[in-house]
Amino acid sequence: MLHLQQISSNGSSFIGLGMLGLVAAVIQHTRMLQRSEAPDYAYNAMRPITVTAAITLFMIGAFGVVGIFL
Repeated sequence: MLHLQQISSNGSSFIGLGMLGLVAAVIQHTRMLQRSEAPDYAYNAMRPITVTAAITLFMIGAFGVVGIFL
């Protein structure tokens, strides 16, 4: 039996994560632009926000699937 409350909750989680991901991407982009304008700029690889968002989305989806079908 599908739990409609769980489906609605997962939708809200995805929307919230998407909004937070966009804000984090804007902040990261702004910082990268500011750092690249410095005369002593040296590139340091950072963990991409997309990888973090993908892992979080996978976790939300996995918990959602388990929650819906249990």
